[in-house]
Amino acid sequence: MIHILDLHDRAPRVIAAFLLETAAGPVLFETGPESRFSVLLDGLNALGYAASDVKHVFVTHIHLDHAGAAWRMAERGATIYVHPKGGAAPGRSQQALGLGQPHLRRSDGGPLGPDGPRAGGPD
Repeated sequence: MIHILDLHDRAPRVIAAFLLETAAGPVLFETGPESRFSVLLDGLNALGYAASDVKHVFVTHIHLDHAGAAWRMAERGATIYVHPKGGAAPGRSQQALGLGQPHLRRSDGGPLGPDGPRAGGPD
């Protein structure tokens, strides 16, 4: 089952995360900004999960409104996945996710960081 976790950023239905319940445990898609992490935790708790129950987090790309709280999930044991082209956002976004840290992986298993692919660049 898929659950929509409304993160109530400025208003309802602006930013959301999505939880997929699987036989292997819950999988999270997007985390929203770090400033909404407590709301994300409330949503997980309402479904009967702790953040530490989530071992896999997929983000579409490294913008803070989509992945800003990814590092908080990584601190609790999750591996963060991002498409190779989605991991090329420059500057603060990379730093906020801890780019180059072992918890951050490209979805194809390749390197993510200065030596990884760039958006629009060769694969």
